Amino acid sequence: MPYKDPEKRKEKQRIYGQRHREKERLRRRAMTPEYKEYQRRYREKNRDKARQTTRQWRNTEHGKNKILLNKYGITLKQYNEMLDKQLHACAICKEPEYQTLRGKAKQLSVDHDHKTGQVRGLLCQRCNTTLGRYKDDPFVWINFVSYLGSVE
Repeated sequence: MPYKDPEKRKEKQRIYGQRHREKERLRRRAMTPEYKEYQRRYREKNRDKARQTTRQWRNTEHGKNKILLNKYGITLKQYNEMLDKQLHACAICKEPEYQTLRGKAKQLSVDHDHKTGQVRGLLCQRCNTTLGRYKDDPFVWINFVSYLGSVE
């Protein structure tokens, strides 16, 4: 037993209970319409600070993981495994991402089926937008291939 002294154990439980109650209180407060309105007004007044905070959060491992989970249902670990499996290149053109943002190459986009939500692979910006533009229609792609075959 980690606590031989019952008084120490009671004190530890009391501290844990206080922390848990405080976290629960904050979680409930964040769900109220009044608090959401307060947040909206704060962001309007402090737009630059709020954007900077959001950017910093998105660049953390926790932020990236949360975004991938919410949008595509995959974790950052799964994304990195797919990236390694694809040799850090696009699944279609086999080229690394060509677009940059603030001097760094952008991450490959997560390609997914919009009907089922299933993730198919990682694509560069060019392939992802091309695929999206033609709405994953195989008939269009067959026409592309036949057109390219007929041109001399």
